[in-house]
Amino acid sequence: MDRDRLMFLAGRAAGGRRNRAWQCLAVLLAAGLGALLALRPPPREIERVVVRTVERAAPPAVTPAPLELVLLRPDQLRGHADYLKLREEVLTKGLDALPAPRPVAGGPAEPAETIEHLLGERPRMRPRPSFFGLENLIFGDKS
Repeated sequence: MDRDRLMFLAGRAAGGRRNRAWQCLAVLLAAGLGALLALRPPPREIERVVVRTVERAAPPAVTPAPLELVLLRPDQLRGHADYLKLREEVLTKGLDALPAPRPVAGGPAEPAETIEHLLGERPRMRPRPSFFGLENLIFGDKS
């Protein structure tokens, strides 16, 4: 007997012992769902006309509260006057009227340390992405 023929027959014999119970169950469930969707009754349309008469009452008269005049002394406006002056300048001249930002306490930020720097190691090269072990076929063997 030929080796290829023997392997073919072994594969056929191994594949023939499938349990098709789950496949039959899936077909039955799909057929049942299809039957339910096809045979369900149409939705009932209920039409009812309700007529109501509502008497609208006149809205209550609103009397405005009297306005209060508040006078502020110049010493109360100090903090607000700077803001209002800056606001007016920005509205007329644009963002160029804003003052330069103040430096942050603590000086300039230092770059974050890497784990290699903390451990005193040399930086490692990152490996190339793997294509399921096929990178030698795609890119050629460069080792």
